[in-house]
Amino acid sequence: MAPLSTVLIDDEPLALERLRRLLTEYRSILTISGEATNGWEGMALIESLRPAVIFLDIQMPQLTGFDMLARLTDPPYVVFTTAYDQYALRAFEEKSLDYLLKPIDAARLAKTVQKIQQSQSPTPLTLDTLRSLLVSHTLPPPMRAMTVKNGDSLELVVLDEIAFFQTAGKYVLLHTVDGKQHVVEYTLTELAERLPDQFVRISRASLVNRSLIRQLRKRLNGSYLLTLGDVKASKLETSTNSREIIARLQLL
Repeated sequence: MAPLSTVLIDDEPLALERLRRLLTEYRSILTISGEATNGWEGMALIESLRPAVIFLDIQMPQLTGFDMLARLTDPPYVVFTTAYDQYALRAFEEKSLDYLLKPIDAARLAKTVQKIQQSQSPTPLTLDTLRSLLVSHTLPPPMRAMTVKNGDSLELVVLDEIAFFQTAGKYVLLHTVDGKQHVVEYTLTELAERLPDQFVRISRASLVNRSLIRQLRKRLNGSYLLTLGDVKASKLETSTNSREIIARLQLL
């Protein structure tokens, strides 16, 4: 049997890269025919490629995964992927083939691929199936520490030692209070969901430990420049729409 044509749709480049890497284990079953980083691109790909399977992020700007699915007259098998567990019930109501909570676990993905192999056509989920799926998709507990690579070894970094997270090209870097940097396997969206409230998303590129903020200065464009209490006295800028961010930081 030829591999099933598969399209990946996610607005987070790191999430796309991770999913692509995980799916290389199943090249004999699924072949990635295309990728899209927003809903409209995804719609065009589905119309042109007619894939058998799509891995579809739910929370995307302009056109969500649910909006996309509603516009498709003959949708393929759908596997929803999202960091937001509250979407689980609606995903099942939309009769998706499966639902994967980010960060996607390799063992959980293996079960999804097995389901794809066994499925001949999309079918509505029964109440019993829905209940079992909801139990298996409970949101993981908040992180208390992070494991990072340091050469050939692994280090445990407790949250109080983390100053901020910031994107750097295709990667997300963890910056410690003592000035070290580590590449992490999570996107900022996933981190914002998993970390406790002491970490606040201040822009598309930065997530900060608010307990380390020592100074903030308002700029002419409406953003704020934050100075942290780490060894480098790091400076981070909020997005220009900063009123809600400052409220979450509980600084004013």
